[in-house]
Amino acid sequence: MNYFENFKEEYISFDVFDTLLYRDIKYYQIFDIVENKLINEYGDKYIGYSKIRRDSQKKAQSGSKVEASLDDIYDATNYDNKMKQKIKNIEIETEIEHLHANNILKLLIEKLKRAGKKIIITSDMYLSKDELSYILKKKGISYDRLYVSSEVQKRKSSGKLFNYIIKDLKIRKKDIVHIGDNIKSDFIVPRMLFIRSILYKNEKNKIRLKNEELLKVLNNNYQDNYYREIGFNYFGPLLYGFCLWIDNIKHEKNLDDLCFLSRDGQIVSKAYKILHPNNNYPYFLASRRTLTVPLLENVKSFEEILKIVPYIKREECVKDLLLKLGVYNDVIESKIVNKYGNEISREDLKGEKGIYIFSLIEKEMKKNSTVEKNNAMKYIDENLKKGKIGLVDIGWYGTMQLSLEKLSDEKEITRTYTGIYLGFLERYDNKNLDAIGYIYDYNTKKGFDDKLIFGFNGLIELMFTANHGSAKRYSIKDNKVICELEKDNGEYSEFVKELQIGALEFVEKAKKINLIINEEEAYANLLRLLTNPTKAECNIIGEEKFYDVYFEKIIQFNGWKDFMKNPKTNIKKFFKSNWKIGFIKKMGLPFPTVIYKLLYMLKR
Repeated sequence: MNYFENFKEEYISFDVFDTLLYRDIKYYQIFDIVENKLINEYGDKYIGYSKIRRDSQKKAQSGSKVEASLDDIYDATNYDNKMKQKIKNIEIETEIEHLHANNILKLLIEKLKRAGKKIIITSDMYLSKDELSYILKKKGISYDRLYVSSEVQKRKSSGKLFNYIIKDLKIRKKDIVHIGDNIKSDFIVPRMLFIRSILYKNEKNKIRLKNEELLKVLNNNYQDNYYREIGFNYFGPLLYGFCLWIDNIKHEKNLDDLCFLSRDGQIVSKAYKILHPNNNYPYFLASRRTLTVPLLENVKSFEEILKIVPYIKREECVKDLLLKLGVYNDVIESKIVNKYGNEISREDLKGEKGIYIFSLIEKEMKKNSTVEKNNAMKYIDENLKKGKIGLVDIGWYGTMQLSLEKLSDEKEITRTYTGIYLGFLERYDNKNLDAIGYIYDYNTKKGFDDKLIFGFNGLIELMFTANHGSAKRYSIKDNKVICELEKDNGEYSEFVKELQIGALEFVEKAKKINLIINEEEAYANLLRLLTNPTKAECNIIGEEKFYDVYFEKIIQFNGWKDFMKNPKTNIKKFFKSNWKIGFIKKMGLPFPTVIYKLLYMLKR
């Protein structure tokens, strides 16, 4: 099922149980729990309630009614009227305790309602309309109309409930689509009536974990929000394990202080604070731009710039290039664009184009670099202790650590840095860095195939996004050094916010039981999501946007029709995608990780 397809129908009908709602126990166990509650509250005379309840349902259902109601079922018992109502209420509340919303479909309903669609609830059920409405409201599921077999005495399984709905709404059959899990009543029967139907399959693509304590935490979690669910189940274990490891490294290397680098370090610092509430390590506002621009005051060519600012992309628009060098202005941009166009490649910058651009920007760039370097040094002095500092960050190449070391060397400041990174990848300029990676470390070859990182790195970085804009530059305000921030363009989206809430909830619960997990266990669930996602996960998460100068969807695949119409454009979209493995999965191709690796090798 394409969970975010553009439904042409105006009315979208959903089944309830095992579609919109699911129980965390077997159906009949509800009656056993109610029996225990009755015994605790009213004594041993209610021993045997569970059997009485099941037998009464069979008895009521075998009567003349098409669908017996809950009142009919309790009328078939020997309890007095006052007690019947009490027990019925206890049963409904027990159902609510063990029912959970399907957050994927809940998210879909919200999207459909925003698109102006009418949501219909259609159920073969003994609960009354009011009772079922009460449960749906408790679980946060909104709808426009509710049809229950026990109320109208017509069932989906016979097709009569669907015909009743068509007549009651005064619509055509082509105006409605039904979604449900039962192959007969939710799929075959409506199709026999020429009503489009979609068989709902609850896609579960879980991995097996041997850590029983971790499984207990995961299996006893029920979120009311799909994004929080992702955060708790996938991001939470990684965040928790990363923080345990950070603390171990701090003690192993006898570090004097930890420093959480912005912006990716913000969520890590929050998780670490939960585990170590008495420690107040700095959250250091920095970015590649704030720490590389101060190093440009003595460069003699563009080739030297490229070594200091390695994050210049293979293809850069002129404005973005100038911003990364701290020298943007309209006049310089116009001169370059008029001469060479708006796109400049890294290779171009090593030749004549680079010589020309360098001549235009050299004076202003060096002047600005000197100012920014002095401010950066003051900011570092005011915010970082001297001694051995552990820099906590996503990492990858350790660009900010390299820049901090170069700035420290120039002023002979007695600080040394150890990179404590989520992942540490090899590059020509970081071979001598004192750095270590958690999920991947090229020095020890610990972790998974590093080629995979480029298949999903954008999605990981999105999960670590802070609730403020990127660090822009260090400047002086009221005789104090401050870090100016870029405007938050919405990078801290609802997805990121809710995901991080869920992740921190996991950290809190794991702390309570002193959960011990290794790197493989901490990363297993997230790695499964990143490398072997379900179609539902691709459809939902792929809609989220990642900001890197401008917003881009995590997955930019818009369907095969568009792909075949514009193959070159879509191939470019694939290589620019922040979740390439998800892109392949959304295309419907098998073995997305294998295909990604083959494409990666071909591109190289």
